[in-house]
Amino acid sequence: MGAALVVVGLLVGCDTKPSPTPTTFMSGTLDSSSKSRPQMEVPPTLPAAAVAASPAGASAFVSYWWDVFNYSHRSRSSELLTALSDSGCTFCSSVIHEIDLRRQEGSTFEGYQVVVKAAVAAPGDVRQGIITNTELGLSEGRIVGRDGAILKTFPAQPELPCDLGPVSEVLSVG
Repeated sequence: MGAALVVVGLLVGCDTKPSPTPTTFMSGTLDSSSKSRPQMEVPPTLPAAAVAASPAGASAFVSYWWDVFNYSHRSRSSELLTALSDSGCTFCSSVIHEIDLRRQEGSTFEGYQVVVKAAVAAPGDVRQGIITNTELGLSEGRIVGRDGAILKTFPAQPELPCDLGPVSEVLSVG
């Protein structure tokens, strides 16, 4: 029997400093001097804690969502991220578009690993939607073209506060 997971519909609002440098978040590694393809990625597994309809469950889900975000960039596969993201989330749609574009053109992502330093959801009814406050760390990264040329670079952001929510849609898990 499947468990009800009350999370999804993530809308992201991260406090970034204005910069002339693009702020698309990337993750993954590939030796650009090698013509070999990256190793096949395994999607992250939803942790048991993330299925709890509670603030702690919402926090666990948010950490899982960022794991999927990292996986999606490394694998250049947006399907799982699309399934977990609200269609009204501008940030999510932008990231999904970027992943799909890079896959189509044959470029890869290097670096820009997102690390969740903290994810805290305030008390509330998850079924009604709650906001999860997160503190992220992002390593520097770049996009490398099929020919090995560096197409874009992204600075590290060691401290990036982010609000994710509202968490409101129910998924059937397992």
